[in-house]
Amino acid sequence: VIDMSTIDPISSKRVGDELRRRGFEMVDSPVGKTSEHAATGTLTLMVGGNPAAIERVTPVLNCMGTDTFYCGGPGTGHAMKMTNNLLATTIMIANTEALAIGIKAGLKLELMQEVMRTTMAWNQQLAVAMPKKVFVGDDSPGFAIRLACKDVRLACEAAEAMGFEAKVGRGAHATMESAISMGLGDRDTAALMFILEKKLGIEVRQHGAAGQDLSGGANAMAAYVLNDMEITDPALFEEYKKLSPATVAQYGGRFLARGGRTETLEGEWSPKRLVILEFPSLEQAKAWADSAEYAPAKRLRQLSSKSNLIAVEGVPSA
Repeated sequence: VIDMSTIDPISSKRVGDELRRRGFEMVDSPVGKTSEHAATGTLTLMVGGNPAAIERVTPVLNCMGTDTFYCGGPGTGHAMKMTNNLLATTIMIANTEALAIGIKAGLKLELMQEVMRTTMAWNQQLAVAMPKKVFVGDDSPGFAIRLACKDVRLACEAAEAMGFEAKVGRGAHATMESAISMGLGDRDTAALMFILEKKLGIEVRQHGAAGQDLSGGANAMAAYVLNDMEITDPALFEEYKKLSPATVAQYGGRFLARGGRTETLEGEWSPKRLVILEFPSLEQAKAWADSAEYAPAKRLRQLSSKSNLIAVEGVPSA
């Protein structure tokens, strides 16, 4: 049995012990990253269990993830996921409150991002999650508030069982409980920002270099990345192809062309392999190209091909 849910490690061990008593084995392997990573088989896997059992299920796990971490014996995978989600969620809520304060005080979101990139305040929620959801006004279901609330509750209860109070975690839990009481439990955690926006009379939205609104308004301007590649190491390039799609999706991008047949209509340009990506803005395209998420795939691309890579702004939408 492979348990990929998010539960507390004590319950995980109890279920595993009962399964073993009945002649079965259990491996706990909760996952990290996003739904896009799930679709491309590039999840992070946090694995706990007996070594022999883990070895048996490794071929299955390899189909789902590219970053697998062996955390220890039974229950340690769930302990890692619980710890990860507590930190990720409290950081997200701290971001929400800090940015709301800054906007209300008259600061621009772009300025805060620029400054925070140079300080210890910078984090993956600001770099990846919030540009995709909060900063474009989207709270459609992704990671639901009720699920984040449950995960934080599990971590706080575990802390209390260990003899201390996770005060920051409890504060985050109370924030989400309040949102759930408003009927927002099934909305994405981005809705936590929208609650503050309404209360303070502000709007936390991202604008590109030319001032266009990235939330899809009348002046929204897409951008395109064109990559003309000559593949020098086909085997290594296949590994690159497995990693890159999830990073593109993380930054709101999508493939328009990926190595399809080309035909020169005029001039002398004859690309070897042409890839065209679309992003919501030039800023998002550049953020993707320079991101920590894309860096491992980028390195594989550079080792396995020669590239001419450019980004170009599209025209404003009507």
